Amino acid sequence: MKDRCKNCSNCVHLDVTKRIPLDGRLIGRYRFGCGFRKSGCINGILSEDGDLALFSCEGWQDGVTQETEADRRRQRYGGELQELFMRWTSWDAYGNPDASAPDGVCLNRLRDAIRLKMQRIEKELPEEKYPESFYSPLPPVRDERYMADCHGIRKAAERALEQYENHEDYLWLSGRISKLENNSKEYSEAYRLLNHADALRRAISDDDCFRMKVESRQEHLLGEMAELRSQLLTHARKHRKRRRTSARTQITGQMEATELKAS
Repeated sequence: MKDRCKNCSNCVHLDVTKRIPLDGRLIGRYRFGCGFRKSGCINGILSEDGDLALFSCEGWQDGVTQETEADRRRQRYGGELQELFMRWTSWDAYGNPDASAPDGVCLNRLRDAIRLKMQRIEKELPEEKYPESFYSPLPPVRDERYMADCHGIRKAAERALEQYENHEDYLWLSGRISKLENNSKEYSEAYRLLNHADALRRAISDDDCFRMKVESRQEHLLGEMAELRSQLLTHARKHRKRRRTSARTQITGQMEATELKAS
C-alpha cells in the first residue's frame, strides 16, 4: 500500500467545526481550526474545502489511523467493561465460585475494577467513542459480609457433611485414630481430617455462610483421607511382617539352644 499524502485534509489535528472567515482583500476565504499550531488555525487560506489537500505542516498525524485505533480501543474496552458488569451480576446472584473471600468483598473489588475501566475510557477515548456499556450504572457497594444464595449454601453444606461423615475412609479413620500414637505424624493428620466434620458442623450451627461455603469444598480432603488410610494399612502390613520375622528368629534361636543342651 502506498503512503498516504500528508496534508491537512487527513490530519488528526484538523478541526472543521472551527471555521474562521477572513475579511479585507481575503473576504470570502477562510481557515479551519488546527489542534497542533499555536495560532489555532491551519497553515493556509482556503477558497473551498478541497484546498485542504494543498497544505500541511510538521505536526501532521494520520487522522484515519487515529480513528481506527480509537475504534479498536472502543471495541476492546467495551467488551472488557461488559464482561465485568456480567460477572458482577452473576456473583451478586449466585456468589463467587472461588470462595476466596465473602461475596461482598469480591463484589466490591469488581465494582472498583469497573470504575477504573470507566475512568480509563474517559481518559483515552473521545465521548463520541464511548462504548455502550460505559453508560450502564455503576453497581452499588455491598456489605463486605454479604453472601449470595445463603439458602443454597446451607443445603449444600448439609449434604457435604452427611457425605463426609458417612464416607468409608472417614469411618475407618474414626475407628483407627485411638490406636495411633498421640505425637505421631499420622495421628496429627488423622485428627485434622476428622476435625473437618466438626468445623463444617459448627459453620452450619452458626449460620456462617462463608465458612459453610469454604468447608463444603472437601474433595481434596476425601483424597487425603484415602491416601492416609493406604499409608496406615501399608505400615500395619510392614509391622506384622517384622513381628513374624522376629518371632521366627526367636523360635530358631530357642531350637538351637535346645540342641546345644542336648548335645
